[in-house]
Amino acid sequence: MDWTFVVFKNCYYVAGFGIHWIRNIISPPPKDKIIIRSHNESFFLWPMAYLGLAFALVSLLDGGRLAVVPSHTTVEKVTFNGNERKALVLPAGSTDNPEAPKLHITHSKSLGTFYLIFLFIFINIAFNKLRGIFWWFFYSLCLLGGIILWQFGWLDNITNYVAGLDIRLSAGFYFFFSLLLLLNFLLRIHLLDYLTLEWAEFSPGQIRICENFGEGVTVKDAAGLHFERDKSDWTRWLVGFGMGDLIIKTGGAIPETIRLRNVTNIDHKVSQIDKLLRAREIIQTVGDVEQEKTNAW
Repeated sequence: MDWTFVVFKNCYYVAGFGIHWIRNIISPPPKDKIIIRSHNESFFLWPMAYLGLAFALVSLLDGGRLAVVPSHTTVEKVTFNGNERKALVLPAGSTDNPEAPKLHITHSKSLGTFYLIFLFIFINIAFNKLRGIFWWFFYSLCLLGGIILWQFGWLDNITNYVAGLDIRLSAGFYFFFSLLLLLNFLLRIHLLDYLTLEWAEFSPGQIRICENFGEGVTVKDAAGLHFERDKSDWTRWLVGFGMGDLIIKTGGAIPETIRLRNVTNIDHKVSQIDKLLRAREIIQTVGDVEQEKTNAW
């Protein structure tokens, strides 16, 4: 068995809370059929859900608290119970009634900045697909730029500048936003993508294709079927558990080209389809030989 399939499959099941494992145990998929499903581009944002939960945990363990006070509030030394302490002093005439700090937030100035940078990267991975030479050009340019910045000593200055950005996000924000992303991911892979996107079912004799939900299923003969995979964007392939596009070209008098977008474990699934269609050809060949023997008698 291909090791990449095992790795991507297990990671995919774990990221989806293992619901596919339970489903396969309760209702094992048929061995003579292979179902290929498309996924929405928001699928690629799943790492941000788990990264946000990790950042929320860091913010909780850090022990920092956020105080919401009016403008012109100052920090001054005051004497309290005979001890000198620092206190937030509201401006004169202020009518605000501040509460005790209770919002969990980290002391780090750069945690929120890095979270937004990661979010920007994964949004671009999800919605800006780079193909072929453009992928190599873009990431080679990024690598070359990083080497130049490091060689001339400019990287430290940029790092200090980025770390100087004071973007503070509370643990509640990390948790709630991550929960929304995780809920979207789970609904997508277990329900919404099953109902709203394209799918194809391969069997030894035919292929059933549904390009638009609610418009019926097209049944085509598997004879003369040609398919290929498009996984030129390696970042999407890595983030999407071996994901790529499956291009199906049908035979017959009126050939068609159908593209199933964002198919997980595409390498293994293409191998499965190839074996399934080859098994059909072997069965047909054996049947033809038996028929010739019968006719000879």
